[in-house]
Amino acid sequence: MIPALHESRAEPLSPNTPVVMSSSPGRGFGGYTRSLYHASLGYIHHSAFMSSLAISILYLTVLNFSGQMVAYLLSVGYTSTQIGLLRTVSVAFEISATWLAPLAMRKIGPTRAGLWFINWQMACVAVAASCFWGVYLLSTDISAWGFISGVILSRTGLWGFDLCVQVLVQEVRTA
Repeated sequence: MIPALHESRAEPLSPNTPVVMSSSPGRGFGGYTRSLYHASLGYIHHSAFMSSLAISILYLTVLNFSGQMVAYLLSVGYTSTQIGLLRTVSVAFEISATWLAPLAMRKIGPTRAGLWFINWQMACVAVAASCFWGVYLLSTDISAWGFISGVILSRTGLWGFDLCVQVLVQEVRTA
């Protein structure tokens, strides 16, 4: 796709040699755009495209114990120690996926296991979101506990799905 990558160099670059990024002579911007378009088409039509797209989108759509969640928990009255303990429990659930996912993949295969894990995550995130938005219907304590529980339980689905998809992508790559 990129001709410069296929060319062998007569001598290696020294650390002080400046590297100039430019298109090859005569190609111009149009040639670069066409090359990028064809490379993108090759990626989109690859059999592992949907799996790799799902795994990249996965991390954009998940709740976790980042700054916003910590700020929310502090605002509803949790102490730093309680938040630290909740984060520890969350990590324990994440790590549990590293032995649950291979177990599930051996029993039902990576595709079905991935579907089970992603459905588990979606159900847990739905519970968490319902509790978060249901704060007006429920007490703040019940809403916060439901939200926290949903987020913690969803981490197993996130990491289990991640492991299953990684196995699927690697199988396609070696096939």
